[in-house]
Parts: sequence; C-alpha cells; structure tokens
Amino acid sequence: MAAVQSPLRQALANFSILMSGRAVAGILSIVGVTVAARILGPVDFGILVLVHTTAMVVRGLVNFKPSDSVVRFGVAHFDAGEREHFARLLRFTLGLDMVTALASAAVMLLLVAFAAPQLSLDESLRGPAALEGLALLVSGPGSAKGVLRVAGRFDAISIQQTVGPLL
Repeated sequence: MAAVQSPLRQALANFSILMSGRAVAGILSIVGVTVAARILGPVDFGILVLVHTTAMVVRGLVNFKPSDSVVRFGVAHFDAGEREHFARLLRFTLGLDMVTALASAAVMLLLVAFAAPQLSLDESLRGPAALEGLALLVSGPGSAKGVLRVAGRFDAISIQQTVGPLL
C-alpha cells in the first residue's frame, strides 16, 4: 500500500505537474509565434496578432469560468458519491460553456463583419478572421478542466494545456 502524502506535499506535486505543462505550452507558443512571424512578415504577422488578440479579449470578456464552479460546488458531491447532484452541476456548467462559446463566437463574427475596416482588416483576410471566431467555439476548457481538478487528474490538465500551442 502506498504511503499517504501530506496535503502540502500533494499540493506541491500537483503544482509541479501543472507547471511542467505550462512550461511546455510556453515553449511551444514561442516556437509557433517565431515560425508565424518568419513566414508571414511584419505586416501580415501584425494583422494575425491583432485578430488573435481580439478573439482572446472577446473570449475573456464572455468567459464565466465554469471550472471554478465545478471545483467549488462539486468536490463535496464527488467525494460523497452523490452522482445526481454532481451530474446536475455538470449539466449546468456545460450549458454555460456552450452559451459562452456561442456568444463569444457570435461577438467575434460581428466584429469581423462590422469593425473590419476600423481594424484595417483587408477584405481577403475577413474569412480567416471569421474562422478565428469559429475557433472560439472550442477554445475554452471550461467545465472539463473543473472535472479533471475534482478527480485529481492534474496530469491530464497538464497535457491539455499543451494541445492548443501544439496545434
């Protein structure tokens, strides 16, 4: 039987797992940005950064962080084996995930449609910018991250953090 770790030791182990995932994600992000900058050149790379930043701002403004709700209210139900209560919480937070993803994608598509001239976005780049808006439909980990935290699957969260930068 494995020795029981102290809560502090377990928290530090979980923290180190998460930070290793963030470190890998950071390195992958730097490599991706460097490759994009070299391929696109300064003007096109600037436009890419403008579109991506706009999408991230929209996602940030419309995000309600349902993973925090899953952790805050779901741990007691999960630990007590109250499946129905936990499932009800997950249905609510998954619904919130879907609504916020749709709202952020809609806002981004509206920005592309109506604010493109003010953002100096060329007509030929509005389609790819709209695709960035559609990517917001799947951009937030939301409830899934909360479930992984409740279940103690910090290794899976660490891997999930590297998927976006890898793609």
